[in-house]
Amino acid sequence: MTKVNKCGLSRTIPADVRRKVRQQSGYGCVICGMGVIQYEHVAPEYHEAKFHDPSAITLLCPSCHSKVTTGFYSKQKVLQAMKSPVAMQKGFSKDFFDFCGPHPSIKLGGMTLIRCHSPVIIYDRPILTIENPKEPGGPFLLSGIFCDVDGKPTLEIVENEWRAHSSSWDVEVGGGEIIVRDSPRNIVLKLKVLPPDVILVEKLQMRFGFVDININGETINLKSPMSDLTLSNCLAEDCKVGISMYSLKSTPQIFPSLLARLIRNAYSSAL
Repeated sequence: MTKVNKCGLSRTIPADVRRKVRQQSGYGCVICGMGVIQYEHVAPEYHEAKFHDPSAITLLCPSCHSKVTTGFYSKQKVLQAMKSPVAMQKGFSKDFFDFCGPHPSIKLGGMTLIRCHSPVIIYDRPILTIENPKEPGGPFLLSGIFCDVDGKPTLEIVENEWRAHSSSWDVEVGGGEIIVRDSPRNIVLKLKVLPPDVILVEKLQMRFGFVDININGETINLKSPMSDLTLSNCLAEDCKVGISMYSLKSTPQIFPSLLARLIRNAYSSAL
């Protein structure tokens, strides 16, 4: 495959152009909304393009892209989809994790959790949870939520289906990674999967209620007005819960109105 077209244009799309294409497409295939994508020059096609124009490039999943290149989808269909991308309509792009192996292990910075049903619980709400297969031979089911520093959801997981919110400043998917940024060069989530049974959270800047969760490399820090906990080189194995903070079931009911507001704020900020 040649590295340039007849106009001398490289196949490599500059990073800022790719980001613009992702943003205007809602981070998913404009036709079906799936989140694992490829870049497609539409009008003009790449072999006729003189420069990488973000308004002439879009996102297609491998399946829809193949239907275009094999003649089952028209360029007109793609152009129509670009006017109203499915992910922008729904508010998220989506795809699925592959957990068809043994019980998934999760690494949260400096903490590794093996065969743990609820790796993180805050205010009695699981931030991450792993359910057993619904039928013999079926996949384990991961569900959870990740938010940004303002408590706005960036990535939700519902029984292995991940949903990347289109309201994020940038979402980049590739190489088994999901990277969410809230501004240039500032990553609020970097998640990597190693199918069929490992998920790594390598970077996280998240607020849930009054709790700030920061993961950077080999450390995880959980901070609130009442505590500051940093963990590294930790292992939790064969346990129901990995980390639990501020359980209202066990907290003395000294300030019931304050606790009620706290839990309402935590839930509303994550919606």
